[in-house]
Amino acid sequence: MLRLLVCVSGGGTNLQAIFDAIDAGKIRNAEIAAVISNNPGAYALERARQHNVEAICFSEIFREQRGVQSCPDRKGEGNRTGSDRAGRIFSRCSGRDD
Repeated sequence: MLRLLVCVSGGGTNLQAIFDAIDAGKIRNAEIAAVISNNPGAYALERARQHNVEAICFSEIFREQRGVQSCPDRKGEGNRTGSDRAGRIFSRCSGRDD
């Protein structure tokens, strides 16, 4: 199974097209493992969450590294730092089990 990490910046129409193609069987042997963005307002992040796909915003990670705030985990796993979540995501996408 090919695990995809999709980069997004806006509304997510291309992301939705990928979800639809996977659901319709047009793209086989693939799944979207995570969605990342540098735009906290990107609706594509919400589209990912609606499909139970991990969504992360790197601008939130950069704020955390500067000590401004931590971002709440969006899947109910508590309040983890963005860099912790990013490490988990990249490990899952690569197939590693760190």
